[in-house]
Amino acid sequence: MTPASSSGANPQRVMRGDASDQLQQMLNTANFLNQFRAQMQAGGDRDQEHFLDDLVAQIMEESQGDVKGPPPASERFISLLPRIKSTQLKEDEACIICKDNLTESASATKMPCGHYFDRDCLVPWLKLHNTCPLCRHQVETEQQVKEEEEEEARDMMYG
Repeated sequence: MTPASSSGANPQRVMRGDASDQLQQMLNTANFLNQFRAQMQAGGDRDQEHFLDDLVAQIMEESQGDVKGPPPASERFISLLPRIKSTQLKEDEACIICKDNLTESASATKMPCGHYFDRDCLVPWLKLHNTCPLCRHQVETEQQVKEEEEEEARDMMYG
C-alpha cells in the first residue's frame, strides 16, 4: 500500500472534484457576466463599466495558473444579509449590477460597507467571493466561521 492510497482518498478523484468545483464557479461567473453584458447593452453607465472592468481583471487573474481569488463569503453571512425596505432608500437608489431601481425591489440588501444591491445580483457574487463587488470590502468566510466556532468551543471547555 502506498502512502497516497493509505488515506483512503483517491488523488485523481479529489483533483477531479476540485476541477469540477472550479468549472462550476467559472460557469456561474460566465452566467453572471452574460446578464451583466445584457444590462450594459441596454444602456449601462460609467459605474457599470468600471465594475465590469474590475470584474474581468479579477477573473483573468484567477484563471492564471494556481493564483486564487478571494474565497466565497460564508453561508452565515449570506443568510444574514439584511432586507432593506424601500422607505429606507433614496428614491433613485439603483443596484449597480442590474441598474433596477431598488425602491421597486422586494429584495434590496445592504453590504456592511454601505453599498446597496438587489439580493438576486449580490448572492451569486458572494458565493464566489467574500468581497463587495463595488469596493472589495471583505466579509466573513467559512474559514473564519470555523475558527470562531472552535474558539468558542475552547472557551466553553476551559472557561
